[in-house]
Amino acid sequence: MSHDKMTVGSYKDFLNKMIRLGHTSVLEHINLTFSITCDIAVSRELIRHRHIAVTEASTRYCIDNELVFIDWSDVAGSGSDLLTNEDGLYEDCLEEIQQNRSLGMSKDRARRSAPLGTATYLTVTTNLREWAHIIKMRDSEYADYGIRWIAQQIKDEIVEALPWIDMEGLLK
Repeated sequence: MSHDKMTVGSYKDFLNKMIRLGHTSVLEHINLTFSITCDIAVSRELIRHRHIAVTEASTRYCIDNELVFIDWSDVAGSGSDLLTNEDGLYEDCLEEIQQNRSLGMSKDRARRSAPLGTATYLTVTTNLREWAHIIKMRDSEYADYGIRWIAQQIKDEIVEALPWIDMEGLLK
């Protein structure tokens, strides 16, 4: 867009035109940050994307009984192979961590017994072009239900925050 042709609000039409033409590099100037609560397994899928900045809360000094576990059963739906807290897995892991601590093991060493279902808290920043890529990759029938749900939530937030962006065109 020529600077001399810009008017208030003209960037919206310009950006959607660029999306239609497939010239999405201009979207790299729009940065969005999300706070995400998920389990460690899902966080590992998300941080595999390269053009993101991530801050993750540390469990290093977490008190043993402060560990929280994410139960995706509401998201996964019936008939899934998901282990839930009813299986006793989380209690067994907490018991192992507490037992290791009682034997004198340091907190950061004992936490290694925590399962991938342990909650983690992320702050993730990237540009709109990369968010579109993440959503395309992770909001798929082939994706794990946890990361798929996160991708859908992020898409909904983007649509709410930037209603003028042609998200459907961007996700083609």
